[in-house]
Amino acid sequence: MLSSTGDHSTQESIHGPKLIAASRFFVSWLQAPNLFSGLCFCLSDYMNPDNRDRMRDLIATAEGRVLERRDLHLQLKNPDDSSVKPYFIYDVDAPAEFSSSTLHKEMEEVREQAAVGAQVICHLKVLDAIAAYDAEILNVKDSFTS
Repeated sequence: MLSSTGDHSTQESIHGPKLIAASRFFVSWLQAPNLFSGLCFCLSDYMNPDNRDRMRDLIATAEGRVLERRDLHLQLKNPDDSSVKPYFIYDVDAPAEFSSSTLHKEMEEVREQAAVGAQVICHLKVLDAIAAYDAEILNVKDSFTS
């Protein structure tokens, strides 16, 4: 069905920007296999389970390594010859059930990881780095971790 201008369908007009953004992300995703090669990540204990699963899959597909917290502490205490610090990823999405107690615990977890030397980032930075095919985005400071 053509729009009143006859140039293209109404459906294309409505969904065009979303499709373009999705296709750009898909193209960058196809390029991502080596994006996180040599990088290590640890996920917050308080991360939404769906986000946790997605982050694990995305990081692994981009050849990054997901560490358990005990492994993160070992790596920080006994760094190899690499000067790359592991990333600790926290979830910026609102939890299903909010409580000030949980928020306090999550903030304490972030402070603890930063204090032992992890680079603290939000999960959205991982998505941004993949979309832009630029791992340096992970190193840009944000207001929470500055």
